[in-house]
Amino acid sequence: MKKYSENRVLAGTVCALCALISVFGLGGWKLKGQYDKTVALFTQGDGDGSRYCMEAYLDRASEYAMELSEESRQYLSDEEQAARVEEAAMELSAENGPVSGRYEIYRSLTRSVERLYSDLQAAGKQDEAAIALAYGDYLSVGDLIKRDAYPEKAEAYNKTAGAFPAKLISGLWGVGQLDTFGR
Repeated sequence: MKKYSENRVLAGTVCALCALISVFGLGGWKLKGQYDKTVALFTQGDGDGSRYCMEAYLDRASEYAMELSEESRQYLSDEEQAARVEEAAMELSAENGPVSGRYEIYRSLTRSVERLYSDLQAAGKQDEAAIALAYGDYLSVGDLIKRDAYPEKAEAYNKTAGAFPAKLISGLWGVGQLDTFGR
């Protein structure tokens, strides 16, 4: 009779150990895989090349903001707003690290671009060809960012990673929440 009770304790321990390995090991591996795929979508796009990815869109936004800033300098006497745009654009283009935080930098750049464009409107220069082109290009990149598949995938990943037990597992596997770019 004693053997049965010893075997039950051992069987229970083995069963608990298998459950822990399954949840934390296999579950973590799956969560890490979903995280990696979502980050790859941000940096590489969905297979059409790196030209169509969030990282490329952010680089283009930075370039167009710099063009707008450079063009505005010939029309505005106060260059403070142009300098803010250039500073935010350089910060965005220099940030090639993790996805998190990039949206806030982009939002800051967009606010600076909007203020600069308002200054140009007040000066009556918004219809100058180079100004209109740079501003229009900047807005078109914003549309690309809004329509990209990344924010939706990041939102789905965050929902998965925020649920129990994934919330516990994510720390063990070194994955966290992803920026959803305003979604």
